[in-house]
Amino acid sequence: MRVEKVPSGCSLLAVALVGGVAASAIASYGIGHVSVTFDDPDRVDRPVPAEIFYPADEPGEGVPVAPAPAGGFPAVVIGHAFGGGATILAAHAESTIRAIVNLAAQNGPRPSPANLADEVTVPALVFAASHDCVTPPASHQLPIYENLGSSWKTYVCLTGGSHCKFSGPDPDCHAAESGRRTPTVSAAQQQAAVLDLLLPWLAAVLKDDQAAGEEIQRRLEATSDISFLQAGALPVRR
Repeated sequence: MRVEKVPSGCSLLAVALVGGVAASAIASYGIGHVSVTFDDPDRVDRPVPAEIFYPADEPGEGVPVAPAPAGGFPAVVIGHAFGGGATILAAHAESTIRAIVNLAAQNGPRPSPANLADEVTVPALVFAASHDCVTPPASHQLPIYENLGSSWKTYVCLTGGSHCKFSGPDPDCHAAESGRRTPTVSAAQQQAAVLDLLLPWLAAVLKDDQAAGEEIQRRLEATSDISFLQAGALPVRR
């Protein structure tokens, strides 16, 4: 599956991938897709839009999920803002999630993702932006990262990036940022920086690709417009 940008207005992106499956089998899968909006009763029934992509016998909207191989399909949950915090809650509640990625995650109060993060042990990639004035890293992404119990966790702060530029055009988000700290990178630059790190990271954790694990380390150390923290090691499944 190729992800070129986060869909506009999407809070959660759930992807079931076919890492660990033989290449010949991977080629036989299409990509199914469904859009779902959940309501959060603890937050005045706030809508949580989600885009779900999954292996299917043929590509299309709402097509049936393909029969899973032995061991099932490894899944990763990716979320932005409120959806970023929800990735922690999802991994805390659902054992089939193989990894989580969050973008400018919100450390909300009910329940606080940071308070549950120590019980999340799957690999985690936490993105933040230095000019985020909606969910500032110091009070949102850093507490989540620091509390994560992940076997391998990485925190990446994009210099000059902002909260809203992680996703597509969203008038409400941009209104919240208006008149506050001005980002120094474009949305295209910020999203390209995310994908440059995200794609090899996904290959490493979902396909047990050690070369991809080495590549993500090389990119982290060679990229001048980020700062990062890291703990643990890429798990190797036998």
